[in-house]
Amino acid sequence: MIFEEAIRSQDELPREIGLLDYDGGIRVMVRYLGTGAYAFITRGGEGEYALAIYDYIDENGVRAPNRLLLFRGFRAVESVMGFLSGLIEEPFTSFKY
Repeated sequence: MIFEEAIRSQDELPREIGLLDYDGGIRVMVRYLGTGAYAFITRGGEGEYALAIYDYIDENGVRAPNRLLLFRGFRAVESVMGFLSGLIEEPFTSFKY
C-alpha cells in the first residue's frame, strides 16, 4: 500500500525534501517546456537528490505520467529548490509518499 500525504504549501517543500527517506518521494506539479508536468524528487543512497520531470496525459480527468523530459541530480535541497523555483505551478499541488 502506498501512503500519500499532501504538502500544503511551497514553504513546506524544502523541509519535506530534506526529510525524504530512501524509499520515499515527492511529486510536484510544474510547468516545463510550456506544458504541465510532474516533477518527482527522490533521495539516493549517498544523500543526493534526483529530479525527474515527466509530461502527462489526461484521460477522462485522470492524469498519468507520460514521457520523461528531464532527469537531473542535485547534492543539496537548496539546489533542488533553486531549479524548481520558476517551474512550480499555481495553485501549488504536491504530495509526499
